[in-house]
Amino acid sequence: MRTLTAPVRVVQAVLVLPELLRRLEEIEVHTHAMVGNTGSMESSTAALAHKVPELVDLSKVVAELQISLVEMERTIAVLAEATEPLGRLAGRLPGGRRTEALP
Repeated sequence: MRTLTAPVRVVQAVLVLPELLRRLEEIEVHTHAMVGNTGSMESSTAALAHKVPELVDLSKVVAELQISLVEMERTIAVLAEATEPLGRLAGRLPGGRRTEALP
């Protein structure tokens, strides 16, 4: 009769196999979850890519609005300066407010 002897390293390696199998199963579960999320990310990225031209157009509109607001501010300043003498004149007319400050 012949006796087989296994080296200690082989026995240790075999004893690790159940834990290794458990970890591989966890990795498989997480990999499936990642693939599911990747699909969701791909659809979100596609939706975002679809919106980018709209955002670019919107940024152009906002830039134009800023220019318009600056021009309107200048126009209002010119109008306020131009109407100031009229306000003083109106205060001198009969019924005008001579002692009250205008709002």
